Amino acid sequence: MEHTLTIEPENKAENIAWIRRHGIRFAMLLPVKKPGFYYVRVAVEDRESGRTGSAYQSVEIPDPNKKGLALSNIFMISSAGDLEWLLSSTAQETGGELFFQVFQEEETLSPALRTYTSGDSLQILAMLYNAGEKAIAASEIERRFILYKDGVEFMRSDGLVTPGGAGNLDGTPLLLRLTMGTDIPPGDYVLQMQVTDKKNGTRREGNASQSTSFTVTE
Repeated sequence: MEHTLTIEPENKAENIAWIRRHGIRFAMLLPVKKPGFYYVRVAVEDRESGRTGSAYQSVEIPDPNKKGLALSNIFMISSAGDLEWLLSSTAQETGGELFFQVFQEEETLSPALRTYTSGDSLQILAMLYNAGEKAIAASEIERRFILYKDGVEFMRSDGLVTPGGAGNLDGTPLLLRLTMGTDIPPGDYVLQMQVTDKKNGTRREGNASQSTSFTVTE
């Protein structure tokens, strides 16, 4: 997919100055027909100067029809509106190709670089698949968040997976709220999320985990 972002000539200098301060956030829906591991790359080109840049990320799409627990990638969400959209059926109902720009002047977070500053607050989200409504209702699924700072365990949160609404999505959302500076001092972090079926915890299909890294600056 290819898209063009146009800076309108009216107030062009002011608009460019705004973009230099805040950047341009944008989102795309990428329809995926089959589960598996994907490699997503985004490239940008300034047509006026010819300068280019790119970024990439590996994404795992779990198979909801496969036996055993599965977790989606971990998402770092700074906007309540983004979280509501992800947990609703809007994304599925939209369908097809979608591109939209996100302009938020107060935005201080960098979701692309996963770099945050003191005072930033965000939600950590992952979707749990194949747990089964009965197992969740019977409190048979355990969840664990482990946060490592500079390679050493810094924080841990254990609990049970509880039923949660997620629109028409075939999964259960796992959420954790973090406030940088208050809960999380500056440093480099790795967050690991684990789920275990207490009845089948010794078997491979009874466990699933995902991890992600981020940085908190002064």
